[in-house]
Formats: sequence, C-alpha cells, structure tokens
Amino acid sequence: MNYKYSICYPDQKKIEYRNEIISANEVMIIAKNYPWKEQLQLSDSLDKNSVYYNPSLDFTCLSNEKSFGLTADFNKNKEIEFSL
Repeated sequence: MNYKYSICYPDQKKIEYRNEIISANEVMIIAKNYPWKEQLQLSDSLDKNSVYYNPSLDFTCLSNEKSFGLTADFNKNKEIEFSL
C-alpha cells in the first residue's frame, strides 16, 4: 500500500501536506524518526496562545483513503505518550 502524509507543528497554523508517495515501510520509518521530543519541548516553550497543534503525523492510504493520525504529548513525568 502507498500513503501520503501531513505534519502538524506546534508553532505553525498551516498544516504541512507532503506530496510524495510513501510505502508502509516508510510510514514506520517516518514515525520512528520524527523529532517528537524536540517538537514537544518547542510546544512547552511557547506561550499557550501560540500553540496551534500537538506534534502530529497523519497518514492516508491512497488505495482506500483511510487515514490514521499519530499525536504526541508529555505525560506528568515528561515521558512521551502517543494517541491514535
């Protein structure tokens, strides 16, 4: 299966839509290598009114148009937690 994806940044109102087509294996690589901790630290450093999104990746399967989003946040111990 092939996918396209988008990225939500804490400090950017506009969602970044990536146009390249990627494989399921590349989805895993992108999700594993995304700078989650750095983006969460950036979010924490911003004024609350300046945060647009939690760091997020959204992948859409091109064959069936189903998508899933991966969003990160810090828990109370400053460990990264994800929600789908």
